[in-house]
Amino acid sequence: MRAAGRAIPGSHRGPWAIRESPLHTAILFLALTCALPLRAAEPITRERILATAAAFAEHLWTCSLDNQFGGTVCEPTWVCDWEADTTYVGLPYDWGGYVSIEQFDQDLADGLGAGSHDDWEPLDCTTGVDCSGYVSQCWEVSHQNTYSMDNVAHAIAADDLLPGDAWNKPHSHIVLWVRQAENGAPVFYEATGRPVSKVRLNEEATWSYLEGYSPIRLDKLEAPAPLTVGTLENPIEIEAFPFESNHNTALSSSRLWNTYACAPDTDESGPEIYYRFTVSGAGTLTATVEDPTGVDVDLHLLSAADPQACLARNDTTFTVGLEAGTYWLVVDTWVNAAGTELPGSYHLEVTFDRAADPDVVDDVAPDAGPSTPDAQQPGDDTTDAGLDGGGDPDAEEGGGGGGCLWIPNSSVGYGETVVVFALVLGLGLIVRLVRRRKVP
Repeated sequence: MRAAGRAIPGSHRGPWAIRESPLHTAILFLALTCALPLRAAEPITRERILATAAAFAEHLWTCSLDNQFGGTVCEPTWVCDWEADTTYVGLPYDWGGYVSIEQFDQDLADGLGAGSHDDWEPLDCTTGVDCSGYVSQCWEVSHQNTYSMDNVAHAIAADDLLPGDAWNKPHSHIVLWVRQAENGAPVFYEATGRPVSKVRLNEEATWSYLEGYSPIRLDKLEAPAPLTVGTLENPIEIEAFPFESNHNTALSSSRLWNTYACAPDTDESGPEIYYRFTVSGAGTLTATVEDPTGVDVDLHLLSAADPQACLARNDTTFTVGLEAGTYWLVVDTWVNAAGTELPGSYHLEVTFDRAADPDVVDDVAPDAGPSTPDAQQPGDDTTDAGLDGGGDPDAEEGGGGGGCLWIPNSSVGYGETVVVFALVLGLGLIVRLVRRRKVP
């Protein structure tokens, strides 16, 4: 049998053939080792942590008969908590488990069992994540246990807790912090055992659940730079539509407005980011904001730089008819009844559809009859100006067309244009062939 990775004597050594010299083998090993990704080699953002956490909690998977009973690889008495031929949401809890979502799916396809508990020692025949394996995956660090988290994290004060931090109880359990609910209760992600037996967003816990836990923060957490734009004095200018913006109210130092006339009883005393735009005519504006779990920002449309000039307000989207003028959009952070601010990242999209101009009259006669194939249709944006690259009626034919020869339809028909284009293309090919035949 041929030795794997070794060239056969007398055979062609391809570019990937491995030389038999120990030195070359060592060099190759070091190169491959250095090419492997190192976990947490670079700082990670809170948004990325929470996105990973949500992906584990919302992942759909289907349990097969092999996944239920471990196929032939687990002990005959082992059985998981899930029924075969059923689809579930959230990766299963697996005592000692530390896998990515992609690896989990592959493990299921390979027939491994779906999760396990501390009734058994950590098993090689099952797949999923336990509490510390889950947080380690979200933090993108090597697999830590609840008693080794100080290798990658440090203690913080409870008042400093932010989304993506964690509550840890060594030798017991760890959860990933999201927010404080409006009633003051904690909200967090966790991979927990029975009776839930999976990764979930826990919105039903009370503070007694976290008794004996300590708040910790990942060491390699990226410290985002504060915003230098988006203030009342230096708003972000919307110069064209459609418009998109990705920002983070947690990075804003502006806290000027706490309430708006559109919703005077809603507490918006968290940090805000300002946008400004001008429209030259009437039309319809649609603004939409999306924020992740643990963040709650609201949209406000103003006719002036004054919270009392509020025209529309919503926590996700609104559509409003506008006249010509200058307007302000403010993305402000909502504060719940418990006094907890929910700042963070968001994605903003704004569109503006101009109203039809009543002074513009269609001058195409209704009895003009069917148009020819080469005639431009009313409202057709594919005009000669767009094809010849200039739009100047006095420009020379083909001027500004980026090297393409264009002859106006008024003088030559479509068929003639194709013929001319083919001749030019053929001439170019002949020139290239002649050049290639020249001997240096």
